[in-house]
Amino acid sequence: MEDIYYLMYYSFDEINLNCINKSHSYPNSIKFPGVYMSLITKDNIYQDIYPDAKYYLLFSVRLLEQINYHINISNANGAITEFNTYFPFNLKEAVKIIKNKNLNNMNEVIFHDKIDMKYCCKIIERHLNDDIKQMLPREQLSNNENPDKTLIPFYCFNNEDLYDSKKSSTPKWLIMLAKVAMIYIDTNITLTSNEIILLIRQKTDFIYNNRSYQNLELFKAYYSNLDLN
Repeated sequence: MEDIYYLMYYSFDEINLNCINKSHSYPNSIKFPGVYMSLITKDNIYQDIYPDAKYYLLFSVRLLEQINYHINISNANGAITEFNTYFPFNLKEAVKIIKNKNLNNMNEVIFHDKIDMKYCCKIIERHLNDDIKQMLPREQLSNNENPDKTLIPFYCFNNEDLYDSKKSSTPKWLIMLAKVAMIYIDTNITLTSNEIILLIRQKTDFIYNNRSYQNLELFKAYYSNLDLN
């Protein structure tokens, strides 16, 4: 975690000083329902393209001790996919890729629940012609607020059929995701990727509101058998 400086949230409007609510609510949006931040590290602080926002909120690196989030190496509207998404249990791999790749857009860290402002370490207000890169601190930010490790993640959401993806998830991975959502897949029937995604989508609303029904051990076991290097 020493390579990670902080999590950055940006806003074009006035700030709610109590909490940051989820940016998008299922099922009214094709975007993943969550709070969107970016992982700022010592290696990407100069590389990333920052939006011309009014406020930049810098949050404690300790939020990454929670398990209710996922990371997309490239901005993908929060989509959880096979080749772009990383999780708390392989956070180090995500940081390594961010370090080694010359990315032309920002990574995104999507928290699956609202974020309390008590985790905010610094607020930067940007004025016209300010260069935000020169205003960002080059150090790790943290505070004494303990992260909430009891919050359950929500992984059973896939929307890559609704827009172009550089590299689509394989049927094998999508079948695993369906099983995490406790969906029975008949192995004697060959389903297309889109058909599997539709099965997951039918269960998404229920899983979102009943996250304990996910088979998260199966999810982690799948990744433990992969070579992520």
